[in-house]
Amino acid sequence: MSTPARSWIGGIVLLGLLGYLGYVVWPRLGRGLRMGGPARGLESRWRTEEQWLLDSIARDLAEMAAFAGSGRLHAPKEIEVLVAPGPLEAPHRIAVAVPTGQKVEQTVELATFIWSPAEYKALARGLLTAVGACAAPQNEASEPPANLLQVLTDPLPVSIEKANQRASTALSERICAPASHEAAALVLSAFALREAAWIYADTRATLSRITAHLAFAASLRREAPYGREGRFALATLLILADRGLEAAEALDRLEAEGDPSPEATAWRRALRLRLTEDTRGAGTPATLLERRELYRARLQTLNVSKARDYVEELGPEEITDWWRIASSTDVSVETGNVFLATALERELAEIREVAALSRGTPLSDRALVAALNQPADRCLTAQGPRAIGWGTWAAFLERHLLHFLLRRHDHARRHLGLPTQADAGLEEAAQRFGKLIQYPLLEVRTSLEARRRPQRFDELVELVARRPEIFPAFEWFYLGEMAHYELVRHTMPTLAAWFRARRAAGHDLRHQDAPGRPPGDDRAGHPALPSRDLPSQLRD
Repeated sequence: MSTPARSWIGGIVLLGLLGYLGYVVWPRLGRGLRMGGPARGLESRWRTEEQWLLDSIARDLAEMAAFAGSGRLHAPKEIEVLVAPGPLEAPHRIAVAVPTGQKVEQTVELATFIWSPAEYKALARGLLTAVGACAAPQNEASEPPANLLQVLTDPLPVSIEKANQRASTALSERICAPASHEAAALVLSAFALREAAWIYADTRATLSRITAHLAFAASLRREAPYGREGRFALATLLILADRGLEAAEALDRLEAEGDPSPEATAWRRALRLRLTEDTRGAGTPATLLERRELYRARLQTLNVSKARDYVEELGPEEITDWWRIASSTDVSVETGNVFLATALERELAEIREVAALSRGTPLSDRALVAALNQPADRCLTAQGPRAIGWGTWAAFLERHLLHFLLRRHDHARRHLGLPTQADAGLEEAAQRFGKLIQYPLLEVRTSLEARRRPQRFDELVELVARRPEIFPAFEWFYLGEMAHYELVRHTMPTLAAWFRARRAAGHDLRHQDAPGRPPGDDRAGHPALPSRDLPSQLRD
C-alpha cells in the first residue's frame, strides 16, 4: 500500500477515534464531569464516624429512657442529641434534651474504647433521672422466661429472630428491668457473630446497640454486676470490638464462675474459639454455635482447601453460614463450584424466611429489593422496643447478598477464566438487584475487570455524602482511589476527616474491612487493614 493511502486510512481512523471520544466524553464534561474533580462535602448531620457512633449510643439511651418515663414512643423532634465536636483525643460533651424539657449533659472521656458500656453508664443514669423513670430496677424475679443462652446455641436466623421477639416483648413490658436489656444485648451479640460478608462486613451499628443496652442495664443495676446474659454479651462485645486482652479476661471470669450448664459451656467454648482460633482439642462439638466457630477457626488457621470436608464433618445443617465463612477465604475452584451452585437460593431463602417472621407477612420477589432498602432501625420503632428491627436485618442481608454476587463474579472471571459468564452474571444481577442502595459498590468493584466504566459512580459519591455511616472504611478508601480515574462531578469526601482515629478508642482504620490479610480474615467482623495500605496521613 502506498504511503498516501496509509496516511489517508490513518487519518480516517484518527477522526473516528476522536469522534468516539467526543460522543462518550463530551456529554459528560458538559454535565460538569471531569477526571477526579473536587472532593464532595458531607451532608449528614455527623462530621466524623466517631460522632455518629457516639450519637447513635446516646440517642438509643435517650429514647429508651423517654419510653421508660412515659410508656410511649416519642417523635424524633421531641429528643435532641448533640455531640459537640472537639479536638482529637479530647473528651466529648454530649447534650441531650428529653421530652420533659430538661437537658442532660455528660462528658464522655473515651478512656477505654468507644463501645465500652462503662463510658455511658452515667449518661444513662442522668437521662433516667431527668425523665423520672426507673428510680428502682424492676423485680428480677420477672426476668424473661426463655433461657436465651440455650436458645442461641442454635443461632439459625429463625432462632435469632424468635429470641429477638421474646427479648423485644420483655423490653416493651419491663424496660426498667436490667435483665431485659441484657437479653436484648445477648440477642444482638448472636446476630453480630453471624456477620461474614468479607469486604462488606460491618458490625459497627450492632456494637453501638449492644453498648447502649449494656450501659442502660449497668445504670439500673447501680454497682451490682451484670446477670448471666449480660456477662456473655459483654464478652462477645469485647471480642467483636477487637479488645483481645479484656475479652480474654472476661472469658476467664466466666470460666471461673463454673456455670456447668451445657449452654454456658457452649458459649464459653465458642467465644474462646472466635478469640484465639485455637482448634486444638476442640473435637466435634454438639451445638451449632460451637461448630460454626470451629469451622471459621479451621479455615483461618489450618487448611482452607478442606472447606467442604469440614462442612461434611461439622455442618449437617444446610445453611448460608458455611458458604459465607468459606467464601471469605481463598477457596479452591472445586469448592467454589460446589458452594456457588446453591448459594444464591440459600441467601434468598434466608431473606424470605427472616422477612416473614420479622415483618409478619411473606415477602414477594417483586418487593424484595424495596424491603432490603428499608433503613436500619433504632431500638424504639413504631412497634415499640425492638432488639433487632427489620431494617437492621435488611442491612445485614443486603451486605451478604452483595458479598455473594461479588464472589460469584470473581469465581467465574478469576478462577474459571470465563469472562463472558462473569459478565452475564453481572447483567442478571443488575436486572434483579440493581436498585439495592449499595449495589453501585458492586458495579464499581467489577467495572475494571469487565472493561467498562461504572455508570453510577456519581450516584455512589452522592450517597456517601448523604449517608457516610453505611460505608466501612475500606470502601471509602477504595472508592476514593477509584474516583481519581473516573469522570465525576466530585471525588469522594475526605476519608481522613470522617475516620478520625483514636488510639484510646480501640477502633480505627486498621480494624476495618480491607484486603491485606488473607481474604476474609473475619475476626471481629473487621479484617485488619495494614498500615501500608492506608493513606500516609492516617498511619501511626
